[in-house]
Amino acid sequence: MSENSNTEKLSIRARAKVLKRHPVPHLSISDLGLRWSCSRSTVERHRLTFSLKTAGHKDAHPEYSLFDILRIEGVADPEGKWIVGTDVDREIFSAPLLTINDLVQLDPKIKRRSSETFRARARTAARTQGHGDIARDRESIRLGHTWLFRPTEADLPYLHATKLNGGMEI
Repeated sequence: MSENSNTEKLSIRARAKVLKRHPVPHLSISDLGLRWSCSRSTVERHRLTFSLKTAGHKDAHPEYSLFDILRIEGVADPEGKWIVGTDVDREIFSAPLLTINDLVQLDPKIKRRSSETFRARARTAARTQGHGDIARDRESIRLGHTWLFRPTEADLPYLHATKLNGGMEI
């Protein structure tokens, strides 16, 4: 099967209905800064590096499609995964990525581990196409010099309590 096998399973009309029910979010530069845990200037640098095109209106503030962001983050066939995924899958794709500090906050037992342990495991997983134990088998993404990790369903309450609701601590 091709890479877009999820999308090919549904007719164009069925895909349009799903996209109408679950529209694709557009992210601003500040949203991308929150998602990637970086500054505005770093987002601008990544935007130029990956030739990210705006998805919004020309006269409005620049906004970027979540599908384009997911492609940058290495997700194969983001449209197909968005269409056939569950609400939880869509929330995970829309959620900010986790940093090493977030992983330490989520699991107090790993506070003893060095940050380099996470980086080494992420590099190993990247070389082996994602196989191996990396921070509890999380998908890792390297943006610039930073390793970020895709959240799981169990991490969503933490994200709602910290990053998504104005930085409140649990």
